[in-house]
Amino acid sequence: MRLLLLFILLPFLCSSQKLLCYHCISQLASSDITVAERNALKMALFARFNIPPSSEYCAYTEGGNDILFKSVAQEECPVINDSCVRIISEGDENRKLVLRGCQSTLMKPGFDLITNYSCHRSNSDTTSSECVTTCQEQLCNNSHGFNLILVILGYLIL
Repeated sequence: MRLLLLFILLPFLCSSQKLLCYHCISQLASSDITVAERNALKMALFARFNIPPSSEYCAYTEGGNDILFKSVAQEECPVINDSCVRIISEGDENRKLVLRGCQSTLMKPGFDLITNYSCHRSNSDTTSSECVTTCQEQLCNNSHGFNLILVILGYLIL
């Protein structure tokens, strides 16, 4: 009986909410990059992305498990079947840039998001890597998911 109720109610519970994603870009210390590098990075980012609000906690690797990360801005996705996106780009010398947001609002028209679902090194001569992931659960573009636990708890309560 519980299982039947779960299958009946779950689609309504999931579809009644708009998707909510973390919405931020991490901050790079000005001492980490030169003015020329900063300007080149800004040009590249502004050409491809609608830049979300800057947050010093956006790059936290523990994501949703960190109390400070919970202060990061959130965005309600305007498009049905949208996805939350997390883009991590790590350069040499521990420089890390993180962007998070809804796919429909983060990407500028004409640019597609290529997801690789795992981080990889650019080549063997460098320590830089990139990671692009998407998901379709509430606030899932943190580092660790927790929504499966909520579904299991909901099932046990029924």
